[in-house]
Amino acid sequence: ESNFPLFYLFRRHIKDGGGAGKFVGGSGAEAALALHDAPEGRIKVIAFGVAGLRNSGQGIFGGYPAAPSLLALLEDTKVQNFIETRTYPKNLAELGGQRRLLPYCEFDLRADGVLYIRSASGGGYGDPLERDPMLVAEDFRNGLISKETVEEIYGVILDENRVVPN
Repeated sequence: ESNFPLFYLFRRHIKDGGGAGKFVGGSGAEAALALHDAPEGRIKVIAFGVAGLRNSGQGIFGGYPAAPSLLALLEDTKVQNFIETRTYPKNLAELGGQRRLLPYCEFDLRADGVLYIRSASGGGYGDPLERDPMLVAEDFRNGLISKETVEEIYGVILDENRVVPN
């Protein structure tokens, strides 16, 4: 951020990014970047065309595949509203605008645009139903998996007082 005219709106682990399994794959990371003080009000970017399932962890021995890498450009967003109010979006939907996945290409990132980057995650190892329910609950508390994944893939019911294998 100190060397380039970009700043992070967010940079975090991908929720439900790691392949489900008895042993979970790495969750990967996602980031959203916007312009900051670009001299011409835009910068030229080269997308390296990483989108697709070929580049993600596939999962083995019953483990699920992971989230793939992708690059997306959001144009005509509300990013300036977030900047002016000194708030940040919790997700891409809050930014609005039009989204397009980027192949290998060259494009301009403008003041109303956001570049979204998601790096590939690791595939799971083994059947998700064999994962220790306490580890599933910990993954949920750490924000790595959603409640839907907890229940539908791992077969665990979260209760305020206890964790119950389904």
